[in-house]
Amino acid sequence: MTKNVLGIIAKDPTEDAEIGTKVHFHFQQFPPIAGPCAGGIAEPGHFCGTVLSLGFKDKDRYGIEGSAVMVGPGVALASRHVLEPYLDDLITGQRQVYLHAITDHGLMNWRVHQFTMSGTDIAILRADLASAFPPSNQFWCAALTTRTPAVGERIMIVGFRTDTVTQEEMNWSILGETRVGIGEVTAAYPGGRDRVMAPNPCIEVRCMTLGGMSGGPAFDQEGKLIGLLSSSFEHDEGPSYVSLLWPALTAEMSSSWPPGITPVPISLLGLTKRGLAKIDRPEAVRIVEKSQVQYVPWS
Repeated sequence: MTKNVLGIIAKDPTEDAEIGTKVHFHFQQFPPIAGPCAGGIAEPGHFCGTVLSLGFKDKDRYGIEGSAVMVGPGVALASRHVLEPYLDDLITGQRQVYLHAITDHGLMNWRVHQFTMSGTDIAILRADLASAFPPSNQFWCAALTTRTPAVGERIMIVGFRTDTVTQEEMNWSILGETRVGIGEVTAAYPGGRDRVMAPNPCIEVRCMTLGGMSGGPAFDQEGKLIGLLSSSFEHDEGPSYVSLLWPALTAEMSSSWPPGITPVPISLLGLTKRGLAKIDRPEAVRIVEKSQVQYVPWS
């Protein structure tokens, strides 16, 4: 169901927060929903603000071109290939990136200021909150896992497809819908499927996903985040290809949100040790000689 959601771009509320203000981070699992194998989500708050739209703004226009998922305090994952065409403009400041989360209380906005590219199609985005604190300062993030799903397992892929975006001064109006694709894993490619469409560790899922969902989260049968949508064929049964998370878990970020919450640089594995991210069996991934990442598969 297409919905129009309103939000206001504002400065980071932590800048004026009183000393002692507390923010709370919760880690949620999202098992595949019951019902059709593909379609829109009617309830705007179903994913608690963890599923995001990703948009690019320059002096003339604003357009949403992908999806993302929140996995820690001001930390989101998105598809590298969605960002790469704009990297030069992003580095020079000619474009800005915003993330928008649909919640029960409206649109939650994040302003991205740092990109960490991993050796896969997953990029780590560091963002500051660009709207008011949510009720009771409660934030929700997706719980992760290093597990490789088995062939035949049911997977849910989520993304936000946008019809129109209207910006008037600091007010934003986004018309779109959160879409899901649900299907079974048909193959696993630990070394990548091919050099072009899916060159990184990935799984193949028999389900339909659509343009604009790239970078959207893929959840396993327990509702844990296993990867991001990287590419697909727009057909009733796809297939869709999901880049697995583990190659990105050791990539380091050089800032934190709220400021000072943790020493930097830090990776998602480091955030997990501090309780600021939740990863099932993080010990399956470790750095070995010369920053090479070693992964011990498990299912």
